[in-house]
Amino acid sequence: MSISLFSFPIAKNMKLNGVWLGTAKPETLYIFIHGLGGSVFSRSPLTTRLASGREAVLAFNNRGSGTINYLKQGRGKSKKYFPAGVAHEVFSECLDDIDGAVAYARAQGVKRIFLLGHSTGCQKSIYYLAKRPKTAVRGAVLLAPISDYADVLKPEMKQKYGRALAIAKRLKARGRFHDLLPASVWPAPLDAQRFLSLYTLESAEEIFTYASGKEPRTLLAVKKPILSLLAEDDEFADRPALEIKMWFDKKLAAGNKRNQSAVIKGVSHGFEGGEKEAAALIRLWAKSVK
Repeated sequence: MSISLFSFPIAKNMKLNGVWLGTAKPETLYIFIHGLGGSVFSRSPLTTRLASGREAVLAFNNRGSGTINYLKQGRGKSKKYFPAGVAHEVFSECLDDIDGAVAYARAQGVKRIFLLGHSTGCQKSIYYLAKRPKTAVRGAVLLAPISDYADVLKPEMKQKYGRALAIAKRLKARGRFHDLLPASVWPAPLDAQRFLSLYTLESAEEIFTYASGKEPRTLLAVKKPILSLLAEDDEFADRPALEIKMWFDKKLAAGNKRNQSAVIKGVSHGFEGGEKEAAALIRLWAKSVK
């Protein structure tokens, strides 16, 4: 398998680094969008399996890579840094990241492009397709599309979540969007705006609304086909994977006949051990999308 490293420009005169797996002139390209704290190496057993024959994978470090990170703009004395990583990324700016990746793929002459999102990369994939209806992307594969908001609805999280929510809202009201929440309140490093983005119902990031019952307007706005793959033993799910699959089937049934879903048995959130089955389902579905 051929492997090449590259970087591509995004908005505000910044760049992201990526890796191209597979043939340089593929018939089908999957743009991999990793989840919170991930990287180009995330889910590599699956991405490398997909990158064979006339298929290739473009994986890149999006601004959610790592825990605390920064994006560089400019050079020399004019150089500036913008906060990124899990703790600081601004969800809506994923549009810039994916725009850049799609533009790079198109510049290589690729015509059949699919987004391949994992975990929070699923939310980014759907958000992108909803906001970019005329994109060259043919559709999206969602690997473990789980709601982060659903996690804090668990009874054992109620008190901790309430305290953290109050502090995050207070910081936001004071304009201190990128101040980290105290570790004594929320152990995972998150700034105020990132916490509110992940864990509030009104957030643009709360796309898979199976826990709240809210109408999933962003998901329903997508007119491109979607393949949803759930992990049977997903440790981050608040309910059985089959119930989440049924929610996707119900919400997307009327939108597009090419929308499909499946549960990969015996695997957790990262699909370890289920890569062969997942890759086969992805290929079969992608071939059905014209």
